[in-house]
Amino acid sequence: AFNKDKEGRDWGVPVLYMRAANGQLFEGAADKSARDRARESAEADVNVRVNNVQTGGVVTGAEVSRMLSGRLAVNVTVTGTVLGEVVGMKVDRLHGGSANVRAEAETVGPGGSLTGLRVGSLSAALRDLYGETDDPADAIDAQTRHVGRPAED
Repeated sequence: AFNKDKEGRDWGVPVLYMRAANGQLFEGAADKSARDRARESAEADVNVRVNNVQTGGVVTGAEVSRMLSGRLAVNVTVTGTVLGEVVGMKVDRLHGGSANVRAEAETVGPGGSLTGLRVGSLSAALRDLYGETDDPADAIDAQTRHVGRPAED
C-alpha cells in the first residue's frame, strides 16, 4: 500500500498462502505430552442471554463441528418467551472432553422448542464406554431446564 503523506506510514495487508490441509500453521510445543496436556486443559465458557425468540428465530449457544477434548460450558437463558428454536449446544461429532450445557426459558410458546444439547454422532470410543444409545445426549453431562410454565394456547 502507498501513503501519499510523506510523513505518514505505509500500511499493507499481509497475505498468507497456506498449503496445510488441516489449516494448522504451527506444530505447537515440541513435547507431545505438553501438547496433550494443553489440549486437555483447554476450556471455554459461553453465555447467551436474550429476551424473546420470535417465530422463525434461532438461538444457538455454541456450534462445534468436532469436540476432541477439553471442557465447554454453555449457558443459554431466554428471559421471555420462545416461539422459535433455542439450542444450547450443537456438536456434529463428539470424540471426548466434557460439555456442561444449560438452556432455560421463562416460557416456551406454541411452536417453540428448547433443546439443551444436539449431538450428531459419538466416537467409537464413547460408544464402547457408554454403550449403544438411541439418544447420544445420554452419554454426556447435559441438562435442559424449563423455568416457569408453558404458554397457554
